[in-house]
Amino acid sequence: KRRNPPRDDARQTAKVTRRHTFSEQFMPYILGAVALFLGACLVCDAIGDAGTPTEHLMGVVGYWICWVLFGLVGWPAYLIPALIIHLAIFWKRYCERRLVAIKVTLSVLLTVLLSTFIHVGICTANPAMAELYDPIHLFVAGVELESGGVIGGLIGFVCHLGLRLPGTVVLAVITLPLVLMCLVGVTPGYVFGKLWAAFKAYRERRAEEKLARAEAEIEADEPQPTESYRARRARETEAASEADKPARRTVVVEGETVDEATGEVLDTPPAAPVKERGKARKKAEEPEEEHFATLPIHEPPAPAAPAAPPVVPTVPTTPVAEATEADSVALDEEADAPTVEEAPAPTVSFAIVTDGAAPAAADNRQIDVLIHKQDTTAVITEGLGEQEVVIPTVTDIPVTPTREYVFPPMDMLTRGPGRYETNDAEIAENTQKLRDVLESFRIGVKEISCSCGPTITRFEVKPNTGIRVRSIVNLVDDISMGLAKGGVRIEAPIPGKSAVGIEVPNAAPAMVYLRNILETPEFRNHKSRIAACLGADVAGRPVIFDIQAMPHMLIAGATGTGKSVCINSIIMSILYRADPADVKLILIDPKKVEFAMYRDLPHLYAPVVSDPKKAAGALNSAVNEMERRFELIEEVGVRNIAGYNKITEGDPERPPLPQMVIIIDELADLMMTAPAEVETAICRLAQKARAAGIHLVVGTQRPSVDVITGLIKANIPSRIAFAVSSAVDSKIILESTGADKLIGRGDMLFSPIGANKPIRVQGAFVSETEVEQVVTFIKEHNEKGTFNEDFTREIELEAAKCGMGKRRAGEQMSIEECDALGVAKSGEDAKFWDALEVAVGQEKIGTSALQRKLNLGYGRAAKIIDRMEELGFVGPDPGTKQGRKVMITAAELAEYRMNGLPGSRAGDDE
Repeated sequence: KRRNPPRDDARQTAKVTRRHTFSEQFMPYILGAVALFLGACLVCDAIGDAGTPTEHLMGVVGYWICWVLFGLVGWPAYLIPALIIHLAIFWKRYCERRLVAIKVTLSVLLTVLLSTFIHVGICTANPAMAELYDPIHLFVAGVELESGGVIGGLIGFVCHLGLRLPGTVVLAVITLPLVLMCLVGVTPGYVFGKLWAAFKAYRERRAEEKLARAEAEIEADEPQPTESYRARRARETEAASEADKPARRTVVVEGETVDEATGEVLDTPPAAPVKERGKARKKAEEPEEEHFATLPIHEPPAPAAPAAPPVVPTVPTTPVAEATEADSVALDEEADAPTVEEAPAPTVSFAIVTDGAAPAAADNRQIDVLIHKQDTTAVITEGLGEQEVVIPTVTDIPVTPTREYVFPPMDMLTRGPGRYETNDAEIAENTQKLRDVLESFRIGVKEISCSCGPTITRFEVKPNTGIRVRSIVNLVDDISMGLAKGGVRIEAPIPGKSAVGIEVPNAAPAMVYLRNILETPEFRNHKSRIAACLGADVAGRPVIFDIQAMPHMLIAGATGTGKSVCINSIIMSILYRADPADVKLILIDPKKVEFAMYRDLPHLYAPVVSDPKKAAGALNSAVNEMERRFELIEEVGVRNIAGYNKITEGDPERPPLPQMVIIIDELADLMMTAPAEVETAICRLAQKARAAGIHLVVGTQRPSVDVITGLIKANIPSRIAFAVSSAVDSKIILESTGADKLIGRGDMLFSPIGANKPIRVQGAFVSETEVEQVVTFIKEHNEKGTFNEDFTREIELEAAKCGMGKRRAGEQMSIEECDALGVAKSGEDAKFWDALEVAVGQEKIGTSALQRKLNLGYGRAAKIIDRMEELGFVGPDPGTKQGRKVMITAAELAEYRMNGLPGSRAGDDE
């Protein structure tokens, strides 16, 4: 037999696509045309009196269509066109969701139910129809609209026989709305949701109207500006417009005021009436607006009145700033006036010259000072006479400035020798031994030079032409035996040189101190705020790297090889270079001892995280912070954090974003606690966080594949390897061997991003005593650091989620999880942390205060107070009603929430 040819899937798919396209595009028009035709037939049948098919308005076809529809379902036939139109309108949606058959079935079911219930009603009204179940008679009665047709009549006969009219009505109330809602696509939940939303909108609108009425009543009760205030503002406006006009000099002759220049007699006397002064003084005492301040005038004793009235120029009352610019106020710099009393702010002296007689002596006169946000203008009352006024301006008002960051001095660090001493005899001896070993294996050497570093000496060997480099590399063990040195490492070839490097440890290694690297021009002139000192290379040159260019770093090595000292050097470099407003640190210390000295540092963005579970939460919170920063960067249309800070400089609504460095001291503990969450968070930060200004420094003393996974290695390009026990560990860190040949004590291989081969570096040394001195100096001479409360709270929530996701069945929750989720465990009250927050906000706390604030009973509140006293958070009971003294600060509370409570309970959880 011949086999059937294989089916062409592409052709079959094309046929199905064409069929669906035809169905979606043309069926709605076809159904609409059918619905219009049926509707026209039914309407014409209703308005016409057709006894025969030829007399029908729609002809024979329309007559028989109406005859069939009415004979089948009766009155509900008029509903059929509406159902078909509904199906045509929503045809495309029903096709996409594959609901066409369901909607057609619901439409037929709705028509049949209506026909049935109408027939039951007709049977109840006409008892003769109750016994009629012949299909032919039911069809004829349906055409005459006296029954529910054949379909409704048969079903209605059964319903009338079994349920009668009451039962049928109940069935109709239940089924008809349900079928109708399913047909339209409106569920009962949707209806109730809309009703509830409308009710909530109505309630909110009522609340807003009530609030608006309350605000209107408050505004109505406030005192309105008086007429004197309006008049005074009008005078100020008029005076401001006339500030540029020259002052008019007047002379009083026989009781009349005469212009000295023109001789014109002035009708209005220029002297300010005393009544206006009284109004001004009364206005100055009224605290009508918050931006007005009343300042006393310190004036000298009034001089004796002269025999004749003095001739003085008339100057209109103007604001001080405008008067000085227009030279409309004469400065009395040459008058021998007594010394003015010292004011708490710098003073501005000026004289006010008025027309008429000399003013009478007055004590403690007052003026109105209008203080704006940017400048200060003074409105001076007329008729005060020539005097000296003490008015502080906005720039002179004492304001507590923000303290600048005080960098720690270099004297706190130990300085090492400027140059590393070399033993020429030892170098010459080793050079000769090396030449002899190579010649014994028939390897000719042209030249051997050396570079002396602090811990190793690199011999640069230039072999003869034709010598393979691999033949020298394979002699590493023989060279080590010939020189009687351990830890010999061969670098073949040296980058940038046509030579093979043989690194031999010095007999007396020198120490590289951090202060020597910090004082180098390379570090002091570095442009980055997060530049860090690493140490010195094999030639003794300083090695300084930019964390921003890394942009993330992995530090790994065995215990005691200098990993923690390297991390301390990085942190100290940041402290000596960066302001807390520019760089923030997130320190994660699962061992709880490495970063304890950095607590309360102003550079910290959150408390030092020592709990492994909360450390995973801190990394997840950093991911959320990264996403938030990317949203801000996207809003301003730039690419990274540097562009964001540059374009938003000076914008009060968009404060600058500081750079953030996340330092993890031990990754192995985190990978044991929550490996999935930690690995995912580190990979996301390593992939995207560079543009957001967030950088990772990850350290571990267990370089194994389950700690430094392939994803972490692929996303962290820069690495530092200290001495390890095997070549396998070296390959895990650096993808090459060499770390197993290091001698320890800070000896490392530094592989930055883009480097072809690792660089051997002797790490800078800084002792714990020096670190503590520097941190203490920063805490004492700078403002106390404030943690980001939102970030700290988010760490707790992420830690709780992490714990819940990894808990095995039947395993109980820890105290930290209980505190984060508000669940009581092991006798620790669930309201304990809320009570601590209430206590921190007050100087003293008592049982009654906790009862009021937290809605607790007396016994429960007393137990919480006793627990606080046990932990040392509050003082002992003074025996009075003053309450106990609170001994904890907000920063300490945040740290305890992060790392757990002290004492036996925290230790049990740990």
